[in-house]
Amino acid sequence: MEIHERLKHLRKNILKITQDELGEALGLSKSNISNIEIGRISLTDRNIQVICATYNVNEDWLKTGEGNPFNELSEQEELAAWMGSIMKPENDGGTKQRIIRILSRLEDDEWEAIEKIAVRIAEEFKDKGENE
Repeated sequence: MEIHERLKHLRKNILKITQDELGEALGLSKSNISNIEIGRISLTDRNIQVICATYNVNEDWLKTGEGNPFNELSEQEELAAWMGSIMKPENDGGTKQRIIRILSRLEDDEWEAIEKIAVRIAEEFKDKGENE
């Protein structure tokens, strides 16, 4: 699989974004993205860097097909990326944002109560898995 084929596969099947959305991230038109994906135009180093930085894509995988499509993230990086996706303007007022806003206002004792509930849920799932 060539780089342009990996890009199309990444965009369409993994990221599940449109050519317009990828083009917006790269500052390119939909027709330019289409031409890149069919191999008529080559990806520039700048385009590769933006794709990798924006979507956490492993540069070696994009260029050569070797390794995993995505870079490994620490728990903190994964949480930060998730929070960033939730805080996009198009999600303004959405369920996830409302829940995060409520959680941000909790007192320490309320967090302790949530932790106790989470531990009980985890134990219940563990017990259920062992009994099956």
